[in-house]
Amino acid sequence: MFENILTKESVTFKDLEEIAFKIACEFANEILRNMLEEYDKQVMDNRDTSVYRHKGKETTTIKAKTGLVEYTRTKYITKNEEGKNKCVYLIDEMLNIKEKGQVSGGIIELIVKNIAEVSYRVCAEMINNMTGLSISGVAVWNIVQQLGEEIKQYEKEKVEAFQEDKLKVGEKETPTVYQEADGIMIYTQGNDRKEQIENYKKEHPNEEVPKKVRNIEIKLGMTYEGWKEIGKNRYELVGKEFVAGYMTGEEMADITNANLHSKYDMNKVELRVLNSDGGSWIKKLLTAKAIYQADSYHLKEKISTHV
Repeated sequence: MFENILTKESVTFKDLEEIAFKIACEFANEILRNMLEEYDKQVMDNRDTSVYRHKGKETTTIKAKTGLVEYTRTKYITKNEEGKNKCVYLIDEMLNIKEKGQVSGGIIELIVKNIAEVSYRVCAEMINNMTGLSISGVAVWNIVQQLGEEIKQYEKEKVEAFQEDKLKVGEKETPTVYQEADGIMIYTQGNDRKEQIENYKKEHPNEEVPKKVRNIEIKLGMTYEGWKEIGKNRYELVGKEFVAGYMTGEEMADITNANLHSKYDMNKVELRVLNSDGGSWIKKLLTAKAIYQADSYHLKEKISTHV
């Protein structure tokens, strides 16, 4: 490879850099393969043989920062909660390797950091340029969907534990908790828009479909303890946390209350202040100790509108 590029009439540093990077990635992939297979052997030797029955070896590929790493792992048979046989790969579970496309944690972190700012296609191009991996926009979309489902399941289990009084009480103490909530309307397209319209027609057969039915609202909630000065006329919120998604007001309230319960000793909270634009779903966030008011922006907007 190196000899071939030297025969070119003009060579740039970028050419040399790409060759060096490719060689380094290939070398790193081989190291990773050896490490994975050696670790798999240790897991196999130290496993509980009465629980995990050896069922041979399988070769798979993981998408890593250095590219595609092919390695051989051991397959085991164990029992699930219902007493039925299920297949597991202990090394993948211990190393937290995602089964969905066998993606490394490093690649997932890159996707999470970039997907909020760019499209799936551009995110894939950025990863392809920054790493030794070649990934498509569809693959990025699949990973984001899987992460979303995992977050939804985590939130569901947390809310259920809170409602059943099984969620551990937070240790942090604060006299006041501030909350803010708002929504962003997104214009739906394709099947999503068609589904919204059809559902409205079923519920209101004799009415014309209003334009607002074509939209869905992404709800955003924020909690914090207060603010501190970090410079001249510059302030920073303390303990800021967000909850966002396509959900009902009740679901937003459940998740928010579960999060606050697990973070703070809510018995020590003397006051909760809820700021918003006055949307009907936001009132679901109200509690007995809460003060409900329009935030300064919407307060000025209402004064301008009515006065």
